[in-house]
Amino acid sequence: MAVIGESCILTFGSSRAYNRGKFTGDYSGMGNKITIEDYNDIEYIKNRIDSAIDCFCDDYNIQDLKNETQNVFNGCLRYIYDNVFKPNKRNKLNDKVNSLLDYNNIELLIDVLNYYIYLCDIYSKAISVSSFCTMVGIDKTVIYDWYNGSVRNLNPLYSHVFKILDDERERSLSDLLISGKRQPIGLLAVLNREKNWNLPGSTKEVKHVASSETPEQIAERYRAKLADGLSDN
Repeated sequence: MAVIGESCILTFGSSRAYNRGKFTGDYSGMGNKITIEDYNDIEYIKNRIDSAIDCFCDDYNIQDLKNETQNVFNGCLRYIYDNVFKPNKRNKLNDKVNSLLDYNNIELLIDVLNYYIYLCDIYSKAISVSSFCTMVGIDKTVIYDWYNGSVRNLNPLYSHVFKILDDERERSLSDLLISGKRQPIGLLAVLNREKNWNLPGSTKEVKHVASSETPEQIAERYRAKLADGLSDN
């Protein structure tokens, strides 16, 4: 964990010093310049992400990121980008303009994607294409182009990036609905809008209810229905 103080000192195998809470950016904790090999190592990347989260929470006096809003979490993802993935003139490692992550390496990209999903889950936040792109510095249109096949001679695994994010978004929103820790009516509205949960013929259609029910009661009943469905599995 980060040590609260004038400078944020984080450790992951070796100490890394920060200047006023920010990464120095170009050097590893041993004083060696960051290399391409570092950023081909998922454990190295995960450790830098974890350290950035610690430092973000220090900078903004956050005790538990799980209790913060989605907006604050998105701010944390931007902080991760600025301090982990954003290139500058001294630390540019590949041909990518906006990211130190070499997403020509599809296996590494999916590893980072899976870690992003893990972070959203442990901090009880919604998953989205937009927030993943915020964290790593990939333009959203690139993800969509991979999925719709507009890029020729591409490894088929790239099309899975959007599919994973899309499927996991629905799962994360339904998990948040079941948990009862977020406003259910808002979550249900998003699921209705994005995933057609309440359209006629949908397998997740909410049946007709009495007009005396409030939107909150409808959402709560639907949340309970989802929880019952999970307990049956």
